[in-house]
Amino acid sequence: MEINREDIKKSANIAKIYLTQDEISKYMIDLKDMTEEFLDTLKELNISLDTDFDFNTTSLKYTNLRQDIPDNFNNIETIYKNAPKIKNNLFVVPGILRENKK
Repeated sequence: MEINREDIKKSANIAKIYLTQDEISKYMIDLKDMTEEFLDTLKELNISLDTDFDFNTTSLKYTNLRQDIPDNFNNIETIYKNAPKIKNNLFVVPGILRENKK
């Protein structure tokens, strides 16, 4: 997989950081070097990959899942006692989206 300018720009956008063209070029080289070093290390470990491995079904063979059975829960007071703040029978949580008001 080749790392290109668009990959770096997308990552920077997700991280909410601004990168200059020079920084993008530098990060492309750095990430390419790190990826190559990682792959070289894997080769040294002599790991063989099972190409027929199916992550969607294989993990379920070894995972004991409980039955999802709906049940009524009537002990609301216990939940309220563990909540930091309750208002009108609702949990009060800190806001994360706020507009800048000047």
